[in-house]
This record gives sequence, structure tokens and C-alpha cells, in this order.
Amino acid sequence: MERQPKKTRAKKPKIRLTIFDVAREAGVSTKTVSKVMNNQPGVSEETRARVFRVVRELGYHPHYGARSLRAARRNCVGVAVAPPLGMVPLREDFLVWLLAKLSTTFSSDGAYLTFDTSRLSEGSMIDYGRGVWERMYDLCFIVGPFPLNDNTINRIHFSGVPYLALGRPVPWESCNYAAVDLERAAYDSAKFLLARGHRRILLLSAFEGYSAEWERREGFCRALEESGIRREDAERMIVDAGTRPEHLRDVLEKALKALEYT
Repeated sequence: MERQPKKTRAKKPKIRLTIFDVAREAGVSTKTVSKVMNNQPGVSEETRARVFRVVRELGYHPHYGARSLRAARRNCVGVAVAPPLGMVPLREDFLVWLLAKLSTTFSSDGAYLTFDTSRLSEGSMIDYGRGVWERMYDLCFIVGPFPLNDNTINRIHFSGVPYLALGRPVPWESCNYAAVDLERAAYDSAKFLLARGHRRILLLSAFEGYSAEWERREGFCRALEESGIRREDAERMIVDAGTRPEHLRDVLEKALKALEYT
């Protein structure tokens, strides 16, 4: 009777490898492995190559969660959106552009990119700075527009976490931001039309209560006031167009039919 080969149970691989496993397989100390993984000097090229070979063979990756408990660095770049997404729907091309720029800048450092997609709402206990308060990021980008008199960006400013606001916070002009000067743009546009004899100019506005709306309103009214038009009359020529395409279409149709605007 032919003897059947004994069945052997496959050995379950170790799920969580540690720096001690790498050190044992490479025949070096854990301190040497740490130096290699962090690209620090003091290790010969031969030893460095041996440690990297063992790392690849074992499939080892550093435990950043544990590392972040011991060090301030989390190797993470955060992106948060200041207004609720229902107020400011993000365009896909903007997100792709932002992801490409961040990847180009930080990929060489092996940093993670984290997008905070929480559903912010009025009265919510969660704000867009939660990734800073919960110490998720080494640095972060905050996408505007920002609510007027917003205190969250001010708290981020003094938190010590490096950040850049994409949009101009009001009134925290001392904050770090990169933005188009919407006030100057509205001012120059209105002056262009005023110089050609127009006195009844319609400004389509959006994001009421946010910095972007305030900037455009201020630039528009300043240009008209310089031309002798009272502030209250200038503000009556500002119409809220909202952020929904169907609302904007209705507003435009009414404006084009109105004979009072030139």
C-alpha cells in the first residue's frame, strides 16, 4: 500500500513585523536598522545594503502610528475644506490639480496625503481644524472661502502647525494665505465699465457670509463710490446668484430682461 505524503499545514506568516525581526535577520542591532530606515550616517554601505535586502524580503514597513507617539513628526500632509461642501461644491479638476501639486512637492519625502472629508455643518462640534487639534498633520492646507470673522483659522495660526490657507481669511490678514485678490478684481472690472459710461452695473454675488463674497462686494462698491454713486445704491445692484447652476441661470435670465441694468 502506497503511503500518502503527510499533509502539512502552511505556516501562517507573521502579520506585524517589528524592527527586532529585521535586526535579527540582518545580524545587526535595532539602532543600526533605525539609522538605515531614517537615512542617517554611521552605517557602512555593505551593512546598509544588507538591511535593505532583509527589509524587502520580509516586507517590513515602519509602524508610523507607534513612531508618532514617540516623536512629533507624523509624516502626513493634511487638506481640509473650510466651508461645508454643500455650500461650496469642489470641482473635480481643482482636486486633481491640488493632488498633483502636493504629490510633486511631498512625494520625495514619502509623506502621506490626508483629505478631511467630514461633513461640516452649521452648529456642528466638528470644525475644519480637527486634523490640527487631533495632531494628525505635520502641516496642512486649508481650502477656502472662509466664513467672516472666522476664529478657526486664527487658532490654527497660533497652534504652531505649519499651514497655508488657499483663500483670504477675513479679518485675519496676518495669516499665511495664497489667494486671488478678489477685491481688486471686482474694483478693476467695475472701473472698466464705469469708464465706458455705464452707471447701472449688476454684480452677481455668491458665498454670502464668506470672505470671497465680502471681498468682491467691497471692491465693487468702492469703485462705484469713487464715481459718485452712493454706497446704498451700489449695494442694491448686488444680487445673490448662489452656488447652484440652476439658480444662477434664473438670476441671469431676469437680469438680462431688466432694462435698469446696462
